[in-house]
Amino acid sequence: MTQEEIARELNVDQSTVSRDLQYIKQEAKKKIEKYLNEDILFEYLRYIAGSNEVTRKLWEIVQNEKTMTKDKMNALSLLMQSYNK
Repeated sequence: MTQEEIARELNVDQSTVSRDLQYIKQEAKKKIEKYLNEDILFEYLRYIAGSNEVTRKLWEIVQNEKTMTKDKMNALSLLMQSYNK
């Protein structure tokens, strides 16, 4: 619907519809910016921390003298996969 059609349907002036739509756009922009700057950053940092922990554990497996060769190879394979991604 156009702003004029919305205004007629709601029985308000078109300028009111325009102003309300502008407000909604501004609020949406604020929420998107918050999401990009805070939420995604937090999730990224959480992912990095988890990835670092997994990498550390895999290297412990590889460097452990008691670890069987098959398990070391599996750990190295996982490390290579994570580095490639």
